[in-house]
Amino acid sequence: MSLQAAAFPIASYTPQEIRNAFSAIRAHWPSEIRGALYNAAFGIWKPFLEVTEAEVRESLDTNVTAAFAFAREAILGFKGLEVDEKGKRGTLLFTGRPCDNRWRSRARGEAWVNNPDVRLEPDSIAKAYQYLTEQDRSAWTWELDLRPAHEKW
Repeated sequence: MSLQAAAFPIASYTPQEIRNAFSAIRAHWPSEIRGALYNAAFGIWKPFLEVTEAEVRESLDTNVTAAFAFAREAILGFKGLEVDEKGKRGTLLFTGRPCDNRWRSRARGEAWVNNPDVRLEPDSIAKAYQYLTEQDRSAWTWELDLRPAHEKW
């Protein structure tokens, strides 16, 4: 199996921008697309009374509206596909940011860039996602939490 990845940037998190991205994806890969990964998140990491209405809107646009539009476009594409040997038409994955707030603050104080024991490697993340696309329907993953083996919990 040949696996390929490409980025399709969008100007905003509107449903129209998501539809435009899927049009670009279909133009880039005219063959069947059986996997879709939504990797966008907007978090607000400050006290409640300091949160602005604009930040709430951006959070909703990114985490709800765009995620819904992305899922809808992916599922519409999967619906027309034949069921594969694993009994699936496609795989829809959602992921948060691999570097959340605690990693940003930690990165300032540590040389984690040079220590492979405390970071997630992109190739390892990709292999975990690939596994999800190939898993058997009888043992389904609901949630996957990826962390480096030596992370302190």
